[in-house]
Amino acid sequence: MILINSCPHVNNEGLRSLSQFIKQTRLLKSLNLKFSLCSLITDEGLRVLLKDLRYLLNLEDILLKFNICSEITNKSFEYLGKIFEECESLKNISLQFYGCGINNKGLIHLSEGLLKIKPLKSFALCCGYCGPITERGIEVLCKGLQNHISLQRIDLSFDGSSEIDNRGLSYIGLLLGELSSLKELVLSFNECFDLHDAGLNDLSEGIKGLSELELIEMSFSQCQFTDMGASPLDQSLEGLMKLKDIYINVASCPQISQETRDKLKTSWSEIIKRNQEILKEKNSN
Repeated sequence: MILINSCPHVNNEGLRSLSQFIKQTRLLKSLNLKFSLCSLITDEGLRVLLKDLRYLLNLEDILLKFNICSEITNKSFEYLGKIFEECESLKNISLQFYGCGINNKGLIHLSEGLLKIKPLKSFALCCGYCGPITERGIEVLCKGLQNHISLQRIDLSFDGSSEIDNRGLSYIGLLLGELSSLKELVLSFNECFDLHDAGLNDLSEGIKGLSELELIEMSFSQCQFTDMGASPLDQSLEGLMKLKDIYINVASCPQISQETRDKLKTSWSEIIKRNQEILKEKNSN
């Protein structure tokens, strides 16, 4: 792992040097690069860094963080989409581009790459406070992931994407309907103010079929869900017999009453307890 935080003097030349080092480590299986507040890094620097990944024939895991790197734009996602096609051993991708210049066009480029690579085990994407990202971006991303039916973990974060409407959650719900092997689901749509019950209902319908799911973590602070919209979600979780952990934040949804929040908390605790007892009984037989 290489971690470079709050280094305003790191520029494209630094990434060029790093690229040469990476090129020499051809047996590398996992690449973890973290940058934040590096305002001198541009799309060209990322292109130089990524172009030699094709030499890493054993590369299985890649984690890239370029948080609040203001000169990173959609062009970087175009490069990522193309380079992933050449990394035939990739199994796990995690991309965090919080506060960068990514919008729908960037997600289209990324989706095109995802359509052309071998099935992944896990995929994570954070584009919080980028934008503008709309439901169109979510739609094309979900289409790019539809070929990856063996996914065991998916983690999507679009905090602050206030232009995403209910259709964004609907597309994710449809995608989840294809991912029968999924074990971990993480979603974050904080401060997405145009999300209402209809979107949550469609998402809940997709969650209902995730029979292998063990962990669900979702955050919807400041969304427009109501007590009525929370009920289908609770019903979907009720039917998942392998769930071990439930972390769902709806506490800051102004239209969900405290009474409903308390009921949900109790219900989810009971689901976990029930599943633990089932597992305990199964192991004892």
